[in-house]
Amino acid sequence: MKRIFFLSILCLCFTASYSQKVEVIISHYLFPQFTEGTILMKDGKINSLSLNFNSLTEEMVFKASSKVLAIVKGEIELVDTVYIKERKFVVLNNKFAELLYSRGIELYAEHKCSVIAPGKPGPYGTTSL
Repeated sequence: MKRIFFLSILCLCFTASYSQKVEVIISHYLFPQFTEGTILMKDGKINSLSLNFNSLTEEMVFKASSKVLAIVKGEIELVDTVYIKERKFVVLNNKFAELLYSRGIELYAEHKCSVIAPGKPGPYGTTSL
């Protein structure tokens, strides 16, 4: 009986001590990586670039020679539509909004996020703001 009790305690110790820390990577970009997309200009020109959407600054960004650049306010007026991964972005009030639905009525989504400073560690693995 002592052996069974000892083995059960030993098994519980090993199962309780096995834990992995899951690392969560949070990004302010809408897509996990820069994706080949198309920018349709109002004058009919089509530009193919590696694109992503920065939801922190609410800007459409692109990679040009290993630099990440944003489409600036003056250039937004020249853009008609941006296509990334079968998703459609249009300009509304000098900001990019994703067109979600367009049959009869149109439904748009503005992607936004904010940065909050990490809290101070508290007891029992908690944090305070």
